[in-house]
Amino acid sequence: MANKSANTSSAKDGILLRGGKLIKKAIEKGREEALAEPEPVAAAVLKKLVLPNGESISPSMKELLKVDALWLGMEFDDEEGDIESVTFEEAVEDFFGEDAPALFGEACELFDGDCVTIGGASESLRLLYVGEADESGEYAVLTVSKAPQPWVELAPFDVWVAQELGALPAGTPAGAVPPGYEAAAKELAEATGDGRVGFSPLAGEAREADEDEEDEDEEGEEDEEGAAEASDKVDEG
Repeated sequence: MANKSANTSSAKDGILLRGGKLIKKAIEKGREEALAEPEPVAAAVLKKLVLPNGESISPSMKELLKVDALWLGMEFDDEEGDIESVTFEEAVEDFFGEDAPALFGEACELFDGDCVTIGGASESLRLLYVGEADESGEYAVLTVSKAPQPWVELAPFDVWVAQELGALPAGTPAGAVPPGYEAAAKELAEATGDGRVGFSPLAGEAREADEDEEDEDEEGEEDEEGAAEASDKVDEG
């Protein structure tokens, strides 16, 4: 059960924990279960870890990996320090099946940068999207759900970790930030996406159908223009 006091007491004081401070709270809570048998990343490897865009990992991710890497489930090269990346489309296909990317067509186009699969076993796909970081240096975690309808929800990495480990309340729908953190999620959504924190993406077929209709309209207009020109030439003759 999520520990609500960490969030409400901070909100009451007008201060919401972020970054390393929030992650430390999350780690404390996680030791009860998820982090009960931690497997930390060696200090030498931690220094070398870089995101797919070449940037260093955020301080909050470093704080978590110093304690445990198993729970986050992120794949990386111990020798080179490169974190394994996938595209949004590849991750959706691998998680939900080969027909799934079409259901998330709009999201595949919107989040066209590098993603890192995180979060372990779940009914939803969770991806760290390496787009633009917020002022706290955090990247977005995209929680991707297929049922009851295709849905993508965005949250800052540190807030997501705190929710998953029980230091902050879980949100609704899956992946939504808890009360008090809406502005942080909105800021990140505007920096790394199109401003929507949560949305049901248009399917690929729907967009293709619209494009086909536009092409047909353009062809119809061209035919009408051609016919008008031919009529003018006949009149001139």
